[in-house]
Amino acid sequence: MEQNIRQITDLRAYRGTPRERAERDVGAGQRHVARIVEAATANAAGLSFESPIRCRRRPKRVPCTGHIIVRRQDLPSEIQWACGECGDTGLVHNWRGTPWDVAGHDHRATQLAVYLRPADYKVIELYGGLDASSRALVLGARRVSQLVVIEGTPERLEWLCAAIDLMQPRARPADRDALERIRESLALRLGRYHDRGL
Repeated sequence: MEQNIRQITDLRAYRGTPRERAERDVGAGQRHVARIVEAATANAAGLSFESPIRCRRRPKRVPCTGHIIVRRQDLPSEIQWACGECGDTGLVHNWRGTPWDVAGHDHRATQLAVYLRPADYKVIELYGGLDASSRALVLGARRVSQLVVIEGTPERLEWLCAAIDLMQPRARPADRDALERIRESLALRLGRYHDRGL
């Protein structure tokens, strides 16, 4: 990550704030930072990864096509981020205890990877009806080449499957197809794991 930090964000004002209120109170810029915090805290500390979060900069009034690279460290407790394309950078302090801190799952447990098309990922990322565990799983996704990878324990992936089953009847017709593709990818990966222990 670059050392020349352009944006420093302190989220201490949101500690202990209910998620609904915090989401209502933040502006677009802080909503972007909140999304970065969710991605960083859904993954293990010390891991740098390219997230599916798009850069918000518009150099010369043209939207940047880059994605945000995220790294969380525990000592000192901070989240660093940078755009892999335009070089925009930032640092987030005092994110612990905010509604966007989704840390708390065991990163050492068996992790299974499910690869999704970015357009399908976008559908599930924007859906608001996920339980906290499934939401953390989705927000912790990483970009790998031209795909988005969601990693989680078999149990958490099964919870995500169940959440998708509940979402599908309420989804718009166009979104149902994407949710079905995600559900099939999850079921296929879980089936291989249970059949062969892979």
